[in-house]
Amino acid sequence: MQDTKVHAGRGLVKRSRHYYQAHHQALSSKNDKEQASIKLGQATYYVPGVGSCGKNSTKSDMIVAVSHSLYDQKAAKNPNENPLCGKTIQASYNGKSINVTVVDRCVGCQENDLDLSPAAFAELAPTKAGRLHGIKWSYVD
Repeated sequence: MQDTKVHAGRGLVKRSRHYYQAHHQALSSKNDKEQASIKLGQATYYVPGVGSCGKNSTKSDMIVAVSHSLYDQKAAKNPNENPLCGKTIQASYNGKSINVTVVDRCVGCQENDLDLSPAAFAELAPTKAGRLHGIKWSYVD
């Protein structure tokens, strides 16, 4: 087993490679749980164009913009390379569910809110509703 010496204050602590692998797996597990957690928020709709992920979308595409606070947590130097871009979200409201792809960030959204394309919104409720309170969603991939 390969040991690594880590400076810990006044002395050296020996830590095995297995310690670091276990620590990394624990962090990965935490991230997986965050990804799998069900979020509760509101949903609105917007007319998309070129989104923060660099993809041109239309109102008939099944796409979503996540809140700026969620999007910016995963920020890359190039916003088109944000790890949230292309992720699938399953959103449920009033017994109906849809899968949508993240293509944009929503500046006016609270942290767990979604801004859907008109087509995606219409799968959950008539667009005349304007805003859906109590939408549940989670990342699928």
